[in-house]
Amino acid sequence: MLEALQAIPEPPAAVIEPRALASYGALLAGGLLCVLYVYRGRAFIVYWILSWLMIAGSLVLQSRGYDDPRVGAVMLGVAQLFAAWSAGLLWLGAHAFPDAPLRWNLPVRVAAMSAVWFVAAPLLVPLRAILVSGPTIAGFVLAWAAIQYAHIFTRWRFAGAALISTGLGLLAASSLFTAGVVLETSTADPLLNRVLAFNVVMNIFVALGMHLLVFEDMTTELRRANRELASANEEVRRLAITDSLTGCYNRLFLDQIERREIQRHQRYRSPLCVMFVDVNRFKQLNDTLGHESGDAVLRAIGTMLPRQSRSSDY
Repeated sequence: MLEALQAIPEPPAAVIEPRALASYGALLAGGLLCVLYVYRGRAFIVYWILSWLMIAGSLVLQSRGYDDPRVGAVMLGVAQLFAAWSAGLLWLGAHAFPDAPLRWNLPVRVAAMSAVWFVAAPLLVPLRAILVSGPTIAGFVLAWAAIQYAHIFTRWRFAGAALISTGLGLLAASSLFTAGVVLETSTADPLLNRVLAFNVVMNIFVALGMHLLVFEDMTTELRRANRELASANEEVRRLAITDSLTGCYNRLFLDQIERREIQRHQRYRSPLCVMFVDVNRFKQLNDTLGHESGDAVLRAIGTMLPRQSRSSDY
């Protein structure tokens, strides 16, 4: 039996490329945001989706091997370009929150200028310059974006904005740390893997903050709409029971309260008084001075009557 078990071949070791796995997570985060965009339809979600796509593209390009050194250098430059674009899109998302329209003029110009450097520079300068400039630019842009999301939290008190701001701030520190460290050949892979693991955790916090921020924004808008609806209903009710000229209660309101007041009078034996007010020679006023003058008199009386009655009276 033991010999039979020993004869079973060992399964091959599974090779997991951490950057490729992280790129799948970025695509998943972008796909979930696409679902939210169907229901929300805001510009800042579009920027977020594109940002996650840029992250996924950057990780894919860094995870592949290239036979030609020049092609590999250019692909690493493009990977750094995507990382910088991703940071810029995150800043645009904060700038567009909550309902600003999509704006592409300035972002496209900045993206074009940065593309010239990251695509052409690997062929002209040492690759180390690209590997340092990419994280440096991304780090400063991420820090700027973190400040913008902190302003969102300060203004609206959205917990999602606080999560995004914290995650982006730590990602900015990680990018600047990577740019400032001289990576030796013997320690490059372990250090990069540690930094990558930290970035994955921070990106998870950012993704959670994005989804939470969308739901908080939707909830806030729903509450505002409910308040506006309640205010509109109250205004409609007020218009239904008041006269548009004098502002006094109309016959509809009298029909609503007379039964209640009579029942209260019968039950508690409380006094009940009804007073009629007539304007003498009102028809003559309309005939001689016009209906506009008659309306002015009615408005004056409508303003005077509530001042002469108690708050408990109608």
